[in-house]
Amino acid sequence: MEHEENRLLKLINELREKTFGMCRAGVGPFGIGISNMQLSHVGAVIALNPDPFGTEPLPSDIKECTAVVVPICTERKGGRYGARIEREKLLELCEDEDRATQAVAKALFELSENPVTISLQECYDTHDLLAFTEPHGHDRELAAEEIEQISELRWYESKEADEILQFQLFQEELYMPLHTLRDTLTEALGREVEIPEIQSAEGLRELRKEWKLSVFHKQGIHSPDEIERFIELEMNLTASGFETQMVEQRMQVSMDGKNLCQIDRKGGIQYAPQDVRGLKRERACIKVKEIVNSTEEYMNLMKQAALWTINTPHSRYRLLSEHNGVVLLGEESAEGTRFAIYEKKGVLGIWSQCCLYGGYQYESAKEDFSVRSGLVNQNRLFSDRQLMEIYRCVSETLEMEYPMTEERKTGLEGIVDRMQSIVPDLDQLVYESDAQEIEQTM
Repeated sequence: MEHEENRLLKLINELREKTFGMCRAGVGPFGIGISNMQLSHVGAVIALNPDPFGTEPLPSDIKECTAVVVPICTERKGGRYGARIEREKLLELCEDEDRATQAVAKALFELSENPVTISLQECYDTHDLLAFTEPHGHDRELAAEEIEQISELRWYESKEADEILQFQLFQEELYMPLHTLRDTLTEALGREVEIPEIQSAEGLRELRKEWKLSVFHKQGIHSPDEIERFIELEMNLTASGFETQMVEQRMQVSMDGKNLCQIDRKGGIQYAPQDVRGLKRERACIKVKEIVNSTEEYMNLMKQAALWTINTPHSRYRLLSEHNGVVLLGEESAEGTRFAIYEKKGVLGIWSQCCLYGGYQYESAKEDFSVRSGLVNQNRLFSDRQLMEIYRCVSETLEMEYPMTEERKTGLEGIVDRMQSIVPDLDQLVYESDAQEIEQTM
């Protein structure tokens, strides 16, 4: 089947075109999803009924399903994020003061009125196309034409300064006139901002940091330690695939566009039971706790550690650990804390840098240091790929129900549970590996 004949693919492309790229299709562990740009307070999902990507396989006599564009709330505040928007409310949003919301609502109103009957094969073909032919599983980047269309909406005229900067300061491309961004920054920061500051990479990093500080001050958070923790956590959580936003002196953490948990000013974590329902979200919450704990650990170490001045007296590195001619160092930067491992080499004992890690990779940096310094035997460690293959074999053994004692079965189930807690998105890795093997054998 040619791609242009695929009715689901046509619907996905039409959704993207009519929303100027603010609603884009992607592939996830549960089938085909939509990435909704935060500019608009309304977004979309594509509902398939019956769902060929559901947990239970469909009966063999079912060959078709219905695809419909469902409008959802994407506004973080109010606790309705991800909730379905009914027709009457969508009509109201078509006249919303927020220009980006209005544009998306109008497109969704038209598309949601026209369900499409498609074959299951079209679903599978679309999934494979998105997964294997578009970068990183789906087209995350907007085309120049789409960026221009969004800019022409003049979306910034209907938003407060902080809401504008929450979006634009963290985009690679400019979605608004440069002079308007300068004026917005001047308003938010309470000082005159010059255009060269915005155009310089270093200047832009400093503006992001300054704006973040101003947001915390407006939230009533003035403690340098608390602000530093929140900024570091935001970087580490974002790098790990979570979304974050400050709400009433707490950091709201979301996953897949839905609220997951909140982090308070002391680093405590709270969540609603319904937000962590299901194995995937439960593990995600555990991952957030691990990130909070590791961030707290290295931030405390950095405060106590002495400067490491072996290579240069002007070094910004701090010595976190040293053993057997290997050192683990930490450095504060505009992008957050970074870690480096140096090893003493040669008869002259010259220090040589081995590798660099970001703050979110702190546990990996510690593991690497432990192996290089001889604290841990490398042969006792497995890579994620090796763990995935062991997990696959153990899972298949349990699924095939081979004769075994209860003691052995319990032991194997314990191995599966442990690997799922160690390797993030393990089931997705196995799925992608299986799909690649199938593709290579075709």
